[in-house]
Amino acid sequence: MRVKKIMSGYIFRAFKEKEFYIMFLLNLLGSVGMIAITFSAEYPQNNIDLVYYSFVIPAANAAVFVLMHENALFAGGTVNNLITTGHTKRSVYIAHLLMALAADILFMLVFYLCFLISQVISGRFLKISIGSLALIALLSLMISFVIMAITVASHFISRRAVAALIVTGALVFGLNAVSVGVAESAILMPVHEIDYDSPQMQLVKRALAEDQTRVDWQIDPFTLEDHVYLDGTEINIYSKKVNPEAIRGTKRKVLISVMQSMPLTHPFISYSTVLSTADNAAEANTAYLLFGIGVDLAWFAVITAVGAFIFKKSNLK
Repeated sequence: MRVKKIMSGYIFRAFKEKEFYIMFLLNLLGSVGMIAITFSAEYPQNNIDLVYYSFVIPAANAAVFVLMHENALFAGGTVNNLITTGHTKRSVYIAHLLMALAADILFMLVFYLCFLISQVISGRFLKISIGSLALIALLSLMISFVIMAITVASHFISRRAVAALIVTGALVFGLNAVSVGVAESAILMPVHEIDYDSPQMQLVKRALAEDQTRVDWQIDPFTLEDHVYLDGTEINIYSKKVNPEAIRGTKRKVLISVMQSMPLTHPFISYSTVLSTADNAAEANTAYLLFGIGVDLAWFAVITAVGAFIFKKSNLK
């Protein structure tokens, strides 16, 4: 009940702050800009990857607004007053986090509403099912929740907005850049070389020339291994020759595990593991996106618990 009361006061105050409307406008402009880029292509469905990364705009805007809002509360003594009058630090912390998530949801909904309206107005629709779009939106929201959790935790611990921004950027984007950039470049190289001159690959090439729908080339998002199906039958595309530069064995498994455990990784891999052409647009990999949502839930739970615990033990003076 205390959390609900504190959060209601925060939300009421937020709507009276000019910073909220500034960041809301920037979120709207950013959303429209991203949508314009998506639909500017001859085949907009080939820009479906932009939809996966759209969460960056609302999440970033929501995070900046939350820091502005919290700075005013800390500077004005509101947080101190709440705790002095009997509210627990945990209640204050959770109320702030819930307010941040509410702002995040609002900014995210604005993007997807603009995205859907733009398709109706332009008459150009991405060839993606409602279920797939819902999964993408849910994964985007969960990643945004991780960003909000890190932002609130780092700000409540340091009580400095600049420090919070640096920590959020380093943990979310820095760790992801390492996991996706370094680890992926090391493990995407298959252990065995693809034999493009083999009889099996010659069959695949002829089939692609005759009818592309006969060939289904997939990458397993969990192992990052290629699988090629010709008329529904899997074709062995690898030679017995081992790539000398490929990372193998336990080290490869560890690198994949590290990469899969990072937020932001799953939209990237999910898009890269589906076929996206003018005639066959990307569909979400349901199992992998649900796995990504689970990873982000775990991140959110741990960050929230650690942030609340450290703030509870900290001295506000």
